[in-house]
This record gives sequence, structure tokens and C-alpha cells, in this order.
Amino acid sequence: MYKRYLCLGKFMTVCNEFTAIIPVKANSSRLPGKNFLKIGQLSLLERKIKQLLPVFGAENILISTDSEIAQEAALKYGLQLDIRPGYFCDESKPFSEFLNYLKPIIQTNYFCWAPCTSPFVSSTIFKDAIETFLLKLNENKCDSLITVSKFENFLMDKEGPVNFKTGIEHVNSEDLPPYYIFTCGIIIAAVENIPMWNYHFGPNPHYFEVDEITALDIDTAMDLFYARAIENSKINDIQLI
Repeated sequence: MYKRYLCLGKFMTVCNEFTAIIPVKANSSRLPGKNFLKIGQLSLLERKIKQLLPVFGAENILISTDSEIAQEAALKYGLQLDIRPGYFCDESKPFSEFLNYLKPIIQTNYFCWAPCTSPFVSSTIFKDAIETFLLKLNENKCDSLITVSKFENFLMDKEGPVNFKTGIEHVNSEDLPPYYIFTCGIIIAAVENIPMWNYHFGPNPHYFEVDEITALDIDTAMDLFYARAIENSKINDIQLI
């Protein structure tokens, strides 16, 4: 069914089967109020809303939040709103409990996790990710989709090298074995699988590879600095992969 829709270009019909979820907590332990910090003229929250609207439409975007600012944004743009109980905003509580709380709220077959903290995931990338997920799912090649970026550096733990060898077996970084960083920018899966996995992606995700800029996840003040520098330069026009 989805392959037929995609071939006919009925993308919005397909997207009616998806709910884009923007999880927004009022506060963050590492970077307070990060969801409302600005890059350029827009807060991270409004930037994400504008990236999602052309793909999903307002009726298929859900903000789950304990923040009055985010509640006002949901009303402003006509989005679905879940006023999240404080218990599910507590970082000491299991993440799986929050996901299982969300499950009955989501009214579509699939969801697309879209945090504010990935400011360079464009509308086009969301569209490509959905199409890729549906095609791979139709081919039984995945149960979910996650964004990743290649890790091409020398990695060590307390015991020594992890992905390389010293001495005569040393190789250049471009020849290292493939490792990937989970970027959190996009996660797509079937809603019905949340209780089974107790997570938002499954044991067989498709790795949807993105470039370094798209992979940026804002978790610290330095991440925010990088994002603002990228926004204020022309580097974000460069195709890295």
C-alpha cells in the first residue's frame, strides 16, 4: 500500500498514518531551558514546528510538555497538545514509562520522534526518512528507523584501543571499522511496538545516515555555540555526504 502511495506521489496521504512527536520539557539538567533558546530568529521549539508542518500538517504534530511556553506554541500553530504530568518529566524515572504513557495518546499507526534539540533536520530530511522507513519496512529489512552519523575517529576505553590497533597494524582513520553515533534527530516506528520494546526503536533499526551538521544535537552550551555559528555562516549550504 505504501509503495503504491509513494509511487503516485501521495506523500501527505501516507503522512496521515504518522504522528510527529515533539517532547518538550520545561527544564533540562545540562542546559536549562534549552528547548526555548534561540538559533537565529526562532527558538528551537518553533524551528522544529516549522520543519515539521510541511511534512505532517498541524493535525499530526503532537507536543508533549509541562511547559506553558510550549503549550502556547501548540495553540498558536493548531497542534495536538499533551500536558505532561510532572512524574513523566522527572529524569530519574524510567524513559520507558513515559513512552508507554504516550502510546494511547498517539492516534496513528506510526510515530516520528522529533526533538527540538536537532535544529538542522530539515523538512526534506524528514520526508526522505519516512519514505525510506516505509520502503525498508515493506521489504522486511527493518522494524524502525533512526538517524546516525559515521564515527571515524580513534576510540579508546580504560582498557585501551577499541576500534584500532597500535604498532604495525595501525590504519588511517578513513580505514577504521564502521561505528555510528545515534543522533536522536529522527526515530520512526510503529506505535503498537512500544510496550514490547519499552523503547522508541526496535532491535533491527534502519540506520538513516546524516551529515555532521544534521547530526548536531544540542545538549550543552558548546553545542548551542556550534549551532549558532553554523546558522550564522554559509557552511550549512555544503553537502557533506
